[in-house]
Amino acid sequence: MNKRLLSLFVLFLSVLLLAACLHKAKPRLEGSYQSERDVNGKFISFVFERQESAYELYIDNRLVDRGRYDEYDEGKYALFGEIREFDIEVESGNEFKVVIEKINGDEVIELVQVSQIPTRASGNFDDIEDYQNLLEP
Repeated sequence: MNKRLLSLFVLFLSVLLLAACLHKAKPRLEGSYQSERDVNGKFISFVFERQESAYELYIDNRLVDRGRYDEYDEGKYALFGEIREFDIEVESGNEFKVVIEKINGDEVIELVQVSQIPTRASGNFDDIEDYQNLLEP
């Protein structure tokens, strides 16, 4: 009886371990993401601070928007910026897509994680308003 109980216990643990290994959780939104190539001459990047649920959006190294974000389903986030809001879904390759109409029409812009650590650009630019206007619908 003890051997049978032990065998059932080992089988139960094996099934739990297998189920845990097969469950693929979506990557968490954190760190720095950027477009892999220029999008009509512009480079897009997002920086996410997970502990504060805050983000920043850069276009060509210019900080053009910032705000907070909420995860409303596994891997799905609502971004609430000062200028623009986005709904994104982080995919298994730790990437997501956005549409910024004034930059790329209705075509999606793919962003991939380049670092788990939030990395920011810095600089003084006198044309930030021109870049902020690209976010307006």
